[in-house]
Amino acid sequence: MLVRIDDFERARDTISEKLGYNTDNVKLDHDISMYAPSGVHLELHFATVEEYFAVNAKDVLEDIWEYGYVKEGCSHQYCLSDDLFYFYHVAHMAKHYEYGGVGVRFYLDMWLLCGIENDREKREALLRKGGLLTFAEVAEELCRIWFDDRAHNARTLMMQRHVVQNGIYGTKENNVAWDQIKHGGEKKNALRLIFLPYKQMVIKYPSLEKHKYLYPFYHIRRWCSTVLHGKTKKSVDRLKMNSDVAHNQKDDMETMLRDLELIK
Repeated sequence: MLVRIDDFERARDTISEKLGYNTDNVKLDHDISMYAPSGVHLELHFATVEEYFAVNAKDVLEDIWEYGYVKEGCSHQYCLSDDLFYFYHVAHMAKHYEYGGVGVRFYLDMWLLCGIENDREKREALLRKGGLLTFAEVAEELCRIWFDDRAHNARTLMMQRHVVQNGIYGTKENNVAWDQIKHGGEKKNALRLIFLPYKQMVIKYPSLEKHKYLYPFYHIRRWCSTVLHGKTKKSVDRLKMNSDVAHNQKDDMETMLRDLELIK
């Protein structure tokens, strides 16, 4: 569920008080997770832009409310325009793909969306603006191969292998390989794991936003918390994996992402 950022706290409190949802109040860069008494998981979004979305995708999604319209007969419920709804689906799909894995359901949803009457030019214009047109074209072709019995080509075979081998959330090795590609290699990524960037630290410690000068000291707080809560092994394992990721795995992933124009 997406709400305007100014309405976020009111929406969270209303869902909690009137519907009995619980939350751990861990506010990420775009949402907070809430859970119904029955166990249903609700993501209450105050933004659609996530840290791992490509920069161009962020440029499009920051204007999401300009593409919304009020649902007929309901003064408070909005719907997304067809072109932006499709763009968001592709951007979300690409985020999973880049981060290490993407599930088959994404492709089934895409195949169904492609079968609905739409303004193709508007969709393509947004995908081009967001740098996702090539990725979307290959993904759509893979849909036609799986669900309409078309023939494979080199790109669709590459994409299919990525989907089948890695699952919806990807392997830890792929995740680390992507981090290295994104952050400038093994050594720079190791430093990033030890000294979290400011944007991620603010998510973990919201009070830091009002006291930026304390950023270096919050690293000490985080390290102490890691030790006190028994998470040292997990952190060390992540650093070890960062050094153990095979260069050919990173190179193969980078080649694949460049071929789909997800990175330049």
